[in-house]
Amino acid sequence: MVLESIEDHLRGWNGSKQGLGGERVSRAKLAIEHVMPRKWQQHWPVQGIDEEDRDRLIHTLGNLTLLTGKLNSTVSNGPWSGANGKRVGFEGHDVLILNRDLLKRGGSEWTDAAIRERTKSWCV
Repeated sequence: MVLESIEDHLRGWNGSKQGLGGERVSRAKLAIEHVMPRKWQQHWPVQGIDEEDRDRLIHTLGNLTLLTGKLNSTVSNGPWSGANGKRVGFEGHDVLILNRDLLKRGGSEWTDAAIRERTKSWCV
């Protein structure tokens, strides 16, 4: 519900003010995805953070997004970059403004710092 509300806000919905696109995001239709997956060890090396801190960071708002169930299962525990990476999946198949922001913040890598920055931007 929180991620759906963030998407609506990014679409221009504010209280009773309707967004220019005219539609809110569908409720309870999208899957929550951990951008850096809970099983991060294979594709996401630790850089300047210990594993316990990484495990906590994985579950913060800045590392979560919404995807269709089909796209979620395709990119689920994969790396950020590469031909079958999450970045390519998001760029080619996702329509949420929430994920456009994620792609801008992520650049060529999705890092612990990007997660913190994204969390902080929404929790002010």
